[in-house]
Amino acid sequence: MATAHYAANVIAAYEDLNINYVPKEKNVPNVPQLRSIERFWQNLKREVYSGGWEASSHKELKQRTLLKIRQTKTPTFENLMRRVKTKIRQASRYGADSVL
Repeated sequence: MATAHYAANVIAAYEDLNINYVPKEKNVPNVPQLRSIERFWQNLKREVYSGGWEASSHKELKQRTLLKIRQTKTPTFENLMRRVKTKIRQASRYGADSVL
């Protein structure tokens, strides 16, 4: 949650309304490495621009991107999701740097 969600008056409202929330000290910070979609985009970008390729138009970039997505094998996507829950728990216990 954003810092504003941990303001004293907000926490008091949560408690008054019996709303469960994750305490700030247990809330993992924004860690892009834990988000599979970020790794997907990173890998796709690497593939699209491999070999120094540059797009000369939006249409050409779109076509190349779609080609690289089609060429990506299913296990690649599965590997991105492997151990996500474990990594999140690890980051929660030992800090975000522990999953890098």
